[in-house]
Amino acid sequence: MKHLPCLYRPLVIACLLVFSSFCSAAQLDYQAAADDISQRLDKAVSLYKTGNVADAKRSVQMAYFSVFEGMEGPVRINYSAKYSAKLEAKFGEIRNLIASQAPLEQVEKEVTWLKNEINSLPQKLAQGHQLIAQDNDFNATSIAPEWQKVANAVNELINAGVWSYKNDEREKALQALNKALSEYQASGLSDSLHKHGKADVDKKILDDFAKMTQQMQSDSQDVAQYKKQTKQIAYQGYLITQALNDELPGLPGKADTKPTAPQSAKTDKDKNNATKVPEKALAEREGGKTEKRHDWSKVNNQIMDAIDAAIAQYKGGDGGAAVDDVQNTYFDVFEATGYEAAIGARDSAFKAQLESYFTRIVSLMSAGSPVTEIVQVRNAQQQALERAANMLGHSPQTFWEVAVQAFLILLREGLEAMLVVAAIAAYLVKNEHKDKMWVVKQSVAVGLIASVITAYIFKMIFTDAGINREILEGVTMLLATIVLFFMSYWLLSKVEARQWQAYLRNKLGSSLTKGSIIGLWLASFLAIYREGAETVLFYFALSAGVAGGGLTGISAGIVAGVVVLLAVYFIMRYTVIQLPLKPFFMFTGMFMYVMAFIFAGKGVMELVEGKVITPTIISQVPEVQWLGVYPYVESLVPQVLLILAAIAAWIMIVLRGKRA
Repeated sequence: MKHLPCLYRPLVIACLLVFSSFCSAAQLDYQAAADDISQRLDKAVSLYKTGNVADAKRSVQMAYFSVFEGMEGPVRINYSAKYSAKLEAKFGEIRNLIASQAPLEQVEKEVTWLKNEINSLPQKLAQGHQLIAQDNDFNATSIAPEWQKVANAVNELINAGVWSYKNDEREKALQALNKALSEYQASGLSDSLHKHGKADVDKKILDDFAKMTQQMQSDSQDVAQYKKQTKQIAYQGYLITQALNDELPGLPGKADTKPTAPQSAKTDKDKNNATKVPEKALAEREGGKTEKRHDWSKVNNQIMDAIDAAIAQYKGGDGGAAVDDVQNTYFDVFEATGYEAAIGARDSAFKAQLESYFTRIVSLMSAGSPVTEIVQVRNAQQQALERAANMLGHSPQTFWEVAVQAFLILLREGLEAMLVVAAIAAYLVKNEHKDKMWVVKQSVAVGLIASVITAYIFKMIFTDAGINREILEGVTMLLATIVLFFMSYWLLSKVEARQWQAYLRNKLGSSLTKGSIIGLWLASFLAIYREGAETVLFYFALSAGVAGGGLTGISAGIVAGVVVLLAVYFIMRYTVIQLPLKPFFMFTGMFMYVMAFIFAGKGVMELVEGKVITPTIISQVPEVQWLGVYPYVESLVPQVLLILAAIAAWIMIVLRGKRA
């Protein structure tokens, strides 16, 4: 991970905040940046004249990524988001002209235009906050007078909120944004859009308000991330004002539309809640839910836009920033929007496949792979995301649909854990230690309670819940790997009857009490806890996708799942126990070893997704998810070590048997 040390980060943030207060210095910084861009563009033209297309194109790219990207936020916030986008597009246009070997005169013409605009920026930005109206003519005669007043007020409040956030005045920014939302709703504009067949526009505006609020409330201490959020907030504000600019012309005023009592009542309710949480207002329009719902196709577009931007950065030579952007997209979009949990609630294997695309792109970028390879993965990712959006577009609605989904979640996530617990219980019964069954009962109970508490913490408290959850799951899996491996060795070492009889003579009960009981308890606890927290989060996601939460259907599905898992437990417990001594120990020992092997690979991949480890791809190795095999050095190394350890352990067992 490429982050500043924790001790330095507060100092850097403080210095940057102090620096930002010296507004008089802004013009000098902007001028230096503008001069740098002009020099890079001149260099690109010179290189193009000599026929060096590749370096000319790279010079334009670096002018954008290395310099203009730093100016883009101030231009978007202080002047105009549309103008910023226009300049950004011009960089891409010049790059494409060079790549297609367009006439030199055409390239020079576009470069001259861009340089003139860039050189005008210092003067435009020197006066600070002058966010223009985005070419919005809210005073046009085609807009009803009352909506003119509302639109201008909303526009001004949004601009004030963005400016306050830029100056690290978060409370003031949130107050301005809440006032803008209140003005939009209490004025009746929101309801008017609904009445005249523009409910989708109203939903989008409320959605953008919600996104702005969520971003303003996030407490990012990373300077780069804060700058990125500032850009995103400004862009969301631009989308709101642009939507109003597009939809208000021709929209009848309240005097032209007779209001109905229900709509008036809804407006009063919205007005009372306007200063609270924007998501709630949006949810009320969608059926009374307080959980925000998503248009997954739009989330797909957001993901792919971010991936494409990262690939563009990678092409420009900034591989480190590209890797960070891909990983941030995974957490800030794929996980933060609930996409991962929603898919996981339907199909955990498919969820793992979607996650693997992010990991593979990061690995390819870290290895400096050709862009064509990255684009191939990117295209496959896009197809998979389209399939995911279609899957989530058909949400379960009836009681039976919800119940079946809830049942499958518990069966899928709980089966592995139940098999481990059943093997431990069978071992205790087989060897006449029924008095130690409290190990199983207690560890399962503690695992379930810890799972619910952990899921609640991740859902309600942690702002970086995605990263923390991936790391916790990874550490838990690796701990389970160690415990299960030693348990498997301990069981397999008793395969020979003579060794088992000797072990019995050496007071098995005492040995269990001193050491093995802890191992058995940990193996059972970790098997439950490893899947438990994620299972609870999957149920959160399922409830969020069903009108009214689907509590009855989910409860019924959970009850059915528990019944089936208990049946599996008792079948395992009372059938395996019938095996003769040697096959019993071989079966349970090998089963625990296979589980350790799977957990080793999956545990490392969780740490990769948690940005703790940067993966190194081995393209020749196939991906076998059910066995925990992934084409990365970091996940294969512990599995290879487990194989070597198993060989060494087996040799030791055989030699010990011969000596006996």
